[in-house]
Amino acid sequence: MDLPDSEGWTALHWAVARGRTEIVSALVNERSANVNAKTFRGYMTPLDVATCGVEWMLRRGNRSLPVNDKIRRRRWDMAAMLLLQLNHTDVNDRNAWGWNPLLCSIRFGRTTIVEILLSSPTTNLNVRTWKKQSPLFLAASYGRVEIMELLLAG
Repeated sequence: MDLPDSEGWTALHWAVARGRTEIVSALVNERSANVNAKTFRGYMTPLDVATCGVEWMLRRGNRSLPVNDKIRRRRWDMAAMLLLQLNHTDVNDRNAWGWNPLLCSIRFGRTTIVEILLSSPTTNLNVRTWKKQSPLFLAASYGRVEIMELLLAG
């Protein structure tokens, strides 16, 4: 189950990318899939895929992934489900571009995921992008007012 394909993607990576909530749940809860497995390119964990990887792939023209809002909502739910596995999931892990789940969630306006991350005692709130941008700076830059309020309240 944790055997990667030629790009390093496991079954869990693909289930997250495809928005297959029931498969993600089964892999994480019943099969103890490695939630911290990284792809060969980009070094992305399934949580990275859920919080920003899919968005980046869509923006680069990958049309093999579902793009409607219903599927996007499923991805948010999956990210939350993965985050609930906090004793197993490294919420501070960075991908090859220096982004972690908090930064990605802010960038793409995933308010619910940001809330979950902010409630975790293991989330590093002092994280910066490689350009030294703070979470608050990103939220302001992308016009994420609700996320800015969450960051300032915490």
